[in-house]
Amino acid sequence: MKKYDVVAIGELNVDLILNGIQGNIEIGKEIFANNMLLTLGSSTAIFAANTSSLGAKVGFVGMIGKDSFGQLVKDSLVSKGVSTDFIIETDNYATGVTVGMSYGEEIGFRANQTHSYFIRVFSGWIKA
Repeated sequence: MKKYDVVAIGELNVDLILNGIQGNIEIGKEIFANNMLLTLGSSTAIFAANTSSLGAKVGFVGMIGKDSFGQLVKDSLVSKGVSTDFIIETDNYATGVTVGMSYGEEIGFRANQTHSYFIRVFSGWIKA
């Protein structure tokens, strides 16, 4: 009997979405957003969470930092029923964040993702 219907492999990060930004970003100037949302990011993680919500048995292979963003990622996946048994938690790297900035109808994203180390580690597993 198979343990999982789907095993997702990918980067893990949070999304910080800022809505209703008041003005253009300028170096050295503070601007305000009307509201913000900090949530599970990574298209692979969102796919895994949604697939699990539909009733599939889903596991995730990835890496997070031992930090508050990593805990948010892990808690979000667990709350949707995704197994996190294969997620590596490390002190060496921080969990990535993608910042989305909404200016009315337009939104721009800036990513700070630290998953390249995981790719090297995972590649080592495949060769072993």
